[in-house]
Amino acid sequence: MPPRRRRGRIAEVEGLDVRMQHTTPCILIFTRHALPLARRIAEALPGHARILAPAKALEEEAGVERYEAPTARLVGSLFQQGCPLIGIASVGLMVRLVAAHVQDKEVDPPVVAVDEGGRYVVPVLSGHVGGGNALAERIAARIGAVAVVTTATEALGTLPIDRVATEEGWQVEDVEAVKAVARCLVNGEPVVVVQECGETTWRQRFGPLPPSIDFIPRLEALPQATRYRGGVLISDRSISEPALRAVAPKCCGPR
Repeated sequence: MPPRRRRGRIAEVEGLDVRMQHTTPCILIFTRHALPLARRIAEALPGHARILAPAKALEEEAGVERYEAPTARLVGSLFQQGCPLIGIASVGLMVRLVAAHVQDKEVDPPVVAVDEGGRYVVPVLSGHVGGGNALAERIAARIGAVAVVTTATEALGTLPIDRVATEEGWQVEDVEAVKAVARCLVNGEPVVVVQECGETTWRQRFGPLPPSIDFIPRLEALPQATRYRGGVLISDRSISEPALRAVAPKCCGPR
């Protein structure tokens, strides 16, 4: 994984290194009661988050964009443009609004639902690669809510390697290999992370990490007889396929 910038969807977040390109977070509200909460959420997002509401649900308010079009059509358009969506609404409503437009975790923007009481923030879609989990955690911290993160790696306290790759700006060369490594991590199987370049502070941010993960600074330091089921190589040099296989014979890690 060379430390090169790639697609990001969230503006700069404290403690993270994530970018949002040509997109602005959109906060969707459907009642007048949700407006104060929407303003608080907007304060948590760097840049200029948009607050949108159906014209029939809200009279003119400063800083609120009212729309006449059907909500499903508007949300579909925003989703296809890659805009992060924060709905002050039920998870079910947000799922129905975006379901027809969902494509792939590599391209879908994050979708987050916040209840009108401001108690819970739920990342609905693109939690890792899209940055939905980080977005939900940031919003929750700002409004004093609980981020309900349901992805397996966070639930089990292991390493969400695809989220790390996104936040660190690594170029992933083999998405399927990342998925395979993620399965090894969730299952508690031994995984090695060989990091030859870039900052290592992400380890503290995602720690404490389970003992099933080993960290090695150079590929040459890898033991000859490896016990690993999965491997990740973070490097800025070209490495041969046989050498990559040496990281983890059962699951060749991305580089």
